[in-house]
Amino acid sequence: MAILITGSIATDHLMTFPGRFADSFVADKMDKVSLSFLVEELQIRRGGVAPNIAFGMGCLGLQPVLVGAVGPDFADYESWLQRHGVDTSGVHISETAHTARFVCTTDLEQNQIASFYPGAMSEARNIELKPIIESIGDADVVLIGANDPQAMLRHSEECRF
Repeated sequence: MAILITGSIATDHLMTFPGRFADSFVADKMDKVSLSFLVEELQIRRGGVAPNIAFGMGCLGLQPVLVGAVGPDFADYESWLQRHGVDTSGVHISETAHTARFVCTTDLEQNQIASFYPGAMSEARNIELKPIIESIGDADVVLIGANDPQAMLRHSEECRF
């Protein structure tokens, strides 16, 4: 069974602040917020909708084909996915942008300050599924996961055959 998994590919950068964010805010200065927090812990995790699903399927021996866009910083993540049974031949590598990144800091009360950088994910809209499907013979299932909105629309339309 040939399975394509499309969607975001990202890394998650998770930090822990050993205090309370609320202690740093000045009530009458909320229109001019400029804060910096010294964090104690940083965890970098493999993330993104498509590789998380593909990893699980790869571990089950299904050999899914991952489809998405990444930056040139994807090499370690890619080799890890391949070691776990994921075919990465459908991944586009951007020449100009980094892999999408989620950055989140959590305080002692579980409040969070987060940012998301789409980066190369925006180039997923340029990925055409037909050549990928032709290269594997055919696709029994195409899962279209959360991604660049234009990519999701394009891939949905391409699957209407």
